Amino acid sequence: MLMLMTIKLHNQKKQWLYSSIKKHSWIFPLNCSIGTLLITIVPYILTVHYGYTNKKIFPLISDSGGYPPGANIFSSFLIICAIFSTLTAWIRYKQVKYYLQLHWKDDQNMNELKYLRSINWTLVILMIFSSFGMLIAASFRFTDSATIAVIHGIGATITFVCDLLYSIGTAYICWKLYHVYCLESKPISLIVFTIVKTITATIFALNFLISWYMAGNDFLDAKFRLKWPDVNSRIFFLTATFSETILVLLISVG
Repeated sequence: MLMLMTIKLHNQKKQWLYSSIKKHSWIFPLNCSIGTLLITIVPYILTVHYGYTNKKIFPLISDSGGYPPGANIFSSFLIICAIFSTLTAWIRYKQVKYYLQLHWKDDQNMNELKYLRSINWTLVILMIFSSFGMLIAASFRFTDSATIAVIHGIGATITFVCDLLYSIGTAYICWKLYHVYCLESKPISLIVFTIVKTITATIFALNFLISWYMAGNDFLDAKFRLKWPDVNSRIFFLTATFSETILVLLISVG
């Protein structure tokens, strides 16, 4: 009898905890958005304040977060964002899974339903990889040696690519949920948002590579990037840095 009461009490606590997490699940994406905004704004202000760069140059976010004290804020909040991004993706996965389970027995096209379930799980994997990229970028500074900078760049690339694919996949599955099962609202804003994010990411990648090509080996020098001279390559570099900032702000909103 005592054992049954203990099990019942344990189940009640478990249900209360689960209900509390569901009720306050909005905190996860909110914290992720706030952390992303802080990563974008605070390290830049500190970099200018301590004279690592000047007001004529708008540096890469990784360069702004490469020197103390901005580096501590950058790495700490990037790790926080990685954690909350994964939790947010898991919550979204459970929500979509619930929708699909409602129609599992009634759906006439089982292959399409299985396909959507597969995409839903793939989105979780993509966000896990994106979060892993954040952890790499947080652990290896872009302002250190060339080898460390390359590792940081790999982490940042994984983050941006996986996050973009996650946005595309989310827009697609939301469109399917609306048109096939009449669930949720028509994802027009999400589709437009994803298109804008894709264009911004393309602009950033192209100008980043062009400015690297034009600067040559000097590009790998953090001091050169933070004090970029007034040459033809500066316009491409500034286009890359501004588009990167817009891209990160879009990620914080999404």
